[in-house]
Amino acid sequence: MFAYYKAAASATNLGVILFQTPECNFSLPLLRRLAEIPNIVALKDEHGDMKQFVRQKAAVGDHFEMLCGVGEILAPSYSALGVKGVTSDLVNFMPQTSLAIMACLQKGLLEEASRIVVRDTLAIFELRVKHPGYSTSVIKEAMNLCGIPAGPVRPPLPPLFASDVEDLRKILRSCGALKTIKKEPIDADAVKYPAMELRHLETFRIVMATQSMTEAAKRVYLSPAAVSLQIKHLSDELGADLFTRVGNKLVPTAAAKRMHQHLGGLMDILHTIREDFPPGAEFDVRPFVLGTGPTTLIYQLRRPLSHLRKQFPRNEIRVHVAPTQDIIYELEWKQIDLGIVSLPVDAPRLQLTPLFKEEMLVFMHARTATKYGKSITMKDLATIPMILYPAESSTRVLIDGMVRKHGISLRVTMEADDTEGIKKLVEAGFGASILPEKALHSSALAKTLRIEGERLYRELALATPSNAHPRQLTTAISAYLKKHLSA
Repeated sequence: MFAYYKAAASATNLGVILFQTPECNFSLPLLRRLAEIPNIVALKDEHGDMKQFVRQKAAVGDHFEMLCGVGEILAPSYSALGVKGVTSDLVNFMPQTSLAIMACLQKGLLEEASRIVVRDTLAIFELRVKHPGYSTSVIKEAMNLCGIPAGPVRPPLPPLFASDVEDLRKILRSCGALKTIKKEPIDADAVKYPAMELRHLETFRIVMATQSMTEAAKRVYLSPAAVSLQIKHLSDELGADLFTRVGNKLVPTAAAKRMHQHLGGLMDILHTIREDFPPGAEFDVRPFVLGTGPTTLIYQLRRPLSHLRKQFPRNEIRVHVAPTQDIIYELEWKQIDLGIVSLPVDAPRLQLTPLFKEEMLVFMHARTATKYGKSITMKDLATIPMILYPAESSTRVLIDGMVRKHGISLRVTMEADDTEGIKKLVEAGFGASILPEKALHSSALAKTLRIEGERLYRELALATPSNAHPRQLTTAISAYLKKHLSA
């Protein structure tokens, strides 16, 4: 960390201000070293841990300034410790209040400053911590209400609920920041039938599929708190609770199940609208998303992808790397155009076109492999620590099915969904694995073996949504891949 901050400070002649948040704290030894860098001039503390702050201030002495980064709410407390500077968001729309507080602090009138904080800023602070993401949303909405155009917040930050906007309006009016109140017409139809945002519906269907706020957050690239807030927005708009918790388990309500049924039809309609355009592949300029596993991408798709990007230069051909189960899910919900998946899969809503079969071989550290020659028995394989794909993956299903047929069980000591990672673990001597033949190059550290009396193959297939009128670009790319990958 020291090297990073030193490099950043060395890259400029400007003064550098360190930023301390609840998630990023500076240890005392690190601060002492940073204090020796001439152009590090201050630390802005947004953490608000006063005990820690006192120790940090003592550690840096007079080498640089310590600033209150929490805003007016704790400005008197920081000032009592000798802090001279305060960062402020409220100054954007109620500067007189911020200036009045600062004037009191500069004169040492801490009690008067505290009275202004409580009277004019405490309610705003409480609204800013009411929901995740509200800290910025409240400030921008307050500016808009005060006639200072700030626009909406950008996703994933949430806009304020209508009720919170009205509460903020009352707060601003009570502290004198809002001089005039504009009465905006109320659309009765909009009140009765609130406009649901598509991104909230998308988040909802992913939460339904995963039964987890955390897992859904990963798929939509948001924080779990932001996902939870979007679900709350949707619940408020519908006037019904969508999920409840039973212990640690997230359980959809009856209302959520009804909503999910309606949503499937809505997504189909939206997809049909998109599929209406363009009329042919040669006119298609929309991005194209191909879903595939990392092994197929690395060892099978390098040249085909290069050719396809030259053949369709107007399209941005994107690759979505994921396990088969995730690709099936995204195809069923029509989030990607085409997938290459490992069979078998249970996907009645998709059209599957077999491509080729690939033999699965035992991959074993060379030192261990010498005692077995070119093949190994199932009985011997059962005695070796194994590193396999996750239990829910289609390739693992094949391996487990073969093992059950022989009435034995493997010693699975590790699971990983990355073929290259598994190969490295095998070469390091952590165990053996069963991997696709095309992924196994010659290695001085590991060898491949067949299983005596058993040939195990995985089969790959193209997967597309079962559309009455498929996207013509999807049809063209599918035909090309089938020709070149099946050869």
